[in-house]
Amino acid sequence: MQRRHQVTVDELATALGLAAATVRRHLDILQRDQLVSWTEERRQTGRPHYVFFLTDNGHERLPRQYDRLASLLLHAVGTLNAQDTTGRTGPDVLELAMSRVGALLANDYRGQVKGDSLGDRVKQVVEVLGKESLAAESVTDEDAYRIYCYNCPFLRVATSHQVVCLAHQEMLSTLLAAPVRREESMAQGNARCTYVVPLGDRT
Repeated sequence: MQRRHQVTVDELATALGLAAATVRRHLDILQRDQLVSWTEERRQTGRPHYVFFLTDNGHERLPRQYDRLASLLLHAVGTLNAQDTTGRTGPDVLELAMSRVGALLANDYRGQVKGDSLGDRVKQVVEVLGKESLAAESVTDEDAYRIYCYNCPFLRVATSHQVVCLAHQEMLSTLLAAPVRREESMAQGNARCTYVVPLGDRT
């Protein structure tokens, strides 16, 4: 459900290898606890289908690291000097601080991402993102690698302050030694965060 955003009982049953009746019982409990909700999906033929999705409370039960974000941000702000802040507005300083948070995150994993090719580094970065609780996977399109993240450990803060998203973008760019563009963001209401790494930068 985390990866698919909206799923039917039959889709969950197939993915989990459980009977549909068993899945329904679990969904009843999750709905009771306000972790899952549902909506009706009408199709061209046949009866309406019901699709289930995580509520805001459900998303917040996924791994979160708000204390870590606060610690990293305080560390990053502590490294700023007069030259860094002179002539910059508050939002500009915050962007710089979040970029440095990304560099701090990258430093924790620099020794684990050392593939010779960009493709190798993308695979290694996906493993790193898993350790960071981002539930990531990657696909290769005609023109780019796309890294999908299905969880954001900073989601509640990022929803209010999307500058927080710069941290993971900077982390990825540093570890991959390549430009990274953010295409989708859970903080903007998307089902996942998507980072795009052009195939033209493969070394």
